[in-house]
Amino acid sequence: MLVALRGAVWSTSRDSRPEWTATRVGDSIRIEVRHGSGILLAELTDGGRTVRKMGPSRIWTEPSLDAQVTEDPSGRLLAEPYDGSFDASDASWLRWALADTSPDVLAVAFEYITGAPDQVRGGLPIAGDASYGPDPRAHFNDSLGVQWTHGTEVDPPEPEEIGSLDAPASCGWGSDTDSGCR
Repeated sequence: MLVALRGAVWSTSRDSRPEWTATRVGDSIRIEVRHGSGILLAELTDGGRTVRKMGPSRIWTEPSLDAQVTEDPSGRLLAEPYDGSFDASDASWLRWALADTSPDVLAVAFEYITGAPDQVRGGLPIAGDASYGPDPRAHFNDSLGVQWTHGTEVDPPEPEEIGSLDAPASCGWGSDTDSGCR
């Protein structure tokens, strides 16, 4: 598969790996991963699970607001916190992430803005226009109106919070690492 990013094109097949450099930025906890041509591909943070992946610019708007935000990184989630050392497994994951076109964390969050169309999977609403509701602690299972088990703890839905969500991104990621709408 060929990947194009800001004018650089390379193959993501195992036979032709891109030339990458991973460099710590000063004394910070941030690592920049660059293509051999110098193009910034991604930024990772020691101890963090989110990765800023560079890509095409996107414009975010909400129908109820006049403002818009333009940005080019997308947010991807690592399975484990980044340990600060860019190794072969990180390179493999980044290779996958650079080719991945599924909705990132910001795109998922925007599936819950004012006027967002309802999305249903398996008979359950997984996205759509959500409010913050009467309680700022409305979790994804409250929004969906379903019971959820976190380890050994059972969390029944709060009927007054159906359709409400305190953090739309948690519906894409799962706020408790074992949960999520997707």
